[in-house]
Amino acid sequence: MKIVKKQLEIKLMSDMICGTGEGDGISVDISTAFDDLGIPYIPAKRLKGLLRESAKFLVSYGYADESLIDKLFGTGNNKGALRINNALIKDYDKISQDIIALQSFKKSNISQSALSESYSSTRAQTAIDEEGIAKRTSLRKMQAISKSEVPEFYANINIQMEDDDTILGFLEDCAKTLRHIGMNKTRGFGEVRCELKDIGSLEIKDIEFIGSGEQKTVSYKVELIDDIVLSAGSKSSGDFINGTMMQGAFAQIANKYTGFVDVFLRKAIFSDAFVDGCDPVPLSIVQVKNKGDKCFNLADGYVTDDEHQYIPVNGYYQLIDDTLYKHTIRRAVEYHYSTEIDTLFTYRKITKEQVFSGTLTAPADIIETLQELLKKHDDILTLGGSSSAQYAKCKVSLGNEIVPKNVDSEESMIIETLSDIVVRDIYGAVSGNVDQLMSAFKNLLNFNSFKVYTKTITNGGFNSTWKLPIPQYSAFVKGTVIELHGCEIGKKLSEIGKVSDINTGGTGMYRIRPKSSTNEYQLKSQYQQKNPTIAETEETMFARTIESASDATKEKLKQLIFNTLKNHYIKNAVECANTAPSDKLSETAAMRLFTAWRAINQERNVSNVNTQLVNDFQNSIKNEELKNLTEHLINGFSKVALPDIIYADEAKEQHINTLFNEFTKAFLNQIKRNYRKEKRGS
Repeated sequence: MKIVKKQLEIKLMSDMICGTGEGDGISVDISTAFDDLGIPYIPAKRLKGLLRESAKFLVSYGYADESLIDKLFGTGNNKGALRINNALIKDYDKISQDIIALQSFKKSNISQSALSESYSSTRAQTAIDEEGIAKRTSLRKMQAISKSEVPEFYANINIQMEDDDTILGFLEDCAKTLRHIGMNKTRGFGEVRCELKDIGSLEIKDIEFIGSGEQKTVSYKVELIDDIVLSAGSKSSGDFINGTMMQGAFAQIANKYTGFVDVFLRKAIFSDAFVDGCDPVPLSIVQVKNKGDKCFNLADGYVTDDEHQYIPVNGYYQLIDDTLYKHTIRRAVEYHYSTEIDTLFTYRKITKEQVFSGTLTAPADIIETLQELLKKHDDILTLGGSSSAQYAKCKVSLGNEIVPKNVDSEESMIIETLSDIVVRDIYGAVSGNVDQLMSAFKNLLNFNSFKVYTKTITNGGFNSTWKLPIPQYSAFVKGTVIELHGCEIGKKLSEIGKVSDINTGGTGMYRIRPKSSTNEYQLKSQYQQKNPTIAETEETMFARTIESASDATKEKLKQLIFNTLKNHYIKNAVECANTAPSDKLSETAAMRLFTAWRAINQERNVSNVNTQLVNDFQNSIKNEELKNLTEHLINGFSKVALPDIIYADEAKEQHINTLFNEFTKAFLNQIKRNYRKEKRGS
């Protein structure tokens, strides 16, 4: 077996409306697809669907066998050979890194909306009735990707090849047949030319595996390259990557090799992976409602009062000195339309560029084999739902060995669970009884009494081999806290341990420590934590960031700056027009003014609006009332205060005629609107 790597090149022959089903409700009714930065892309799910439509077209006319469709694209129960990623603009990685770096400076003024507007244009359409008149309330405005701004998109594709390579030629034919993408295909939008190009291949060969070695625990890290959609099982809480998912992802790539998977599944235990290397906030930690500056740990002896209402501190945390930093997970809602069943779906996703980490416990040779497997696959795994298109592409790395610290037991000890805990009663049935939970810890440490802060949840899952759901069972939720009192003193204990009857999925992980004398902490967000002191000034850092940016980023910045300036001048033009002397202005005077400006502007190439251009403009106006209005316009333009943005002076010097043109148009249009409003009022 080998994996063939291809790149789908998509050339835009016209503007494209890659609709998302959303709009801002104000200026645009239908938005096109942009990422969180404002850079356009074509979703992989859409590309896969379009390629499948092309495949059906080829089959219907006898150019290919129908069985190739299932082999390439998969069925409802089985994945096909195709793995496709989002289609991105040229040099996306470099441009996105530059934009992220620049967005950290307030001076840059690079917003998501400003960047998306620079790549797109707004088109309007309306419905016509039988008499050729526009229907009322039928006007729709759509956002289209400009062909001039984004001439090409590129999508990386992996194809798992068996002995039969027929599907590769079939995919190439599907790409050539794909001629339109997005909305309004019959109205001139979304015309494309597609071509598959080779970028390499990966040979899948057997790995020598002995199946022995000393048990070790290492860290692992998951960096989200794409958004991730967690499956709908009851264990998918939407804010962490559970151990079962990690084990399944490794098993998927290991299944291509012989003599390894069975031993791996029995002996490798993955913990849950939490964001930024954090732990679940213990259920014993609370805060006063509407006062988020402090939090308190009840298990360490904090006593609540009757004057305040206390609420739990949810999420994940890092404790540094006397400060608890609370971390949150960035999530979003996504839409997907299925043409086969004519239904719109919504689902929650964890957004990309977040990092999760956990631990792997396995024999040393299994860990070494996994390292080799990752290297063969460029350290890339796919996790979660829709992993064959658009979602869950992750960079995974195995770290150094973790040697748990030892602690000496004291009279009072605290256990904090780092994952869900599953226990059984004396009859072997999964139990949600607290007494059964404490029995599971009796082998760890003798104690006289206990207090538990916990709640139970129902877990389950789905067995893809059997195509059946896994029976649901109760579990004590991660973050459960147990106070142990009257413990035997001086016993050596491992700080991190595991207790569970269900060994897969990372259940049963806990941390044990002595009771602390500190039970009150400052409560801050992760953003307050990531604010180190920097020696160089922001101006110096900003200039250095601009200098290191790519040429494509610099050109886009200049365009953004000019758009910002133009909008700034238009806004000030409207304000200037609202204070203009227009009592005796006729309805056509404003257009005569603009005609005079345009005639002068076309005859000359003037870089300074305050010199000869203004004189010629003013001298061309004979009407005294219009001269006063012209003077008001010129003064209003010269008094506009530039916003604090980069390249402001350069942009003003380069585009002064265009800026004055935009200012004049906005000024005169507002004058006309004001005149008509006054006329209707009188």
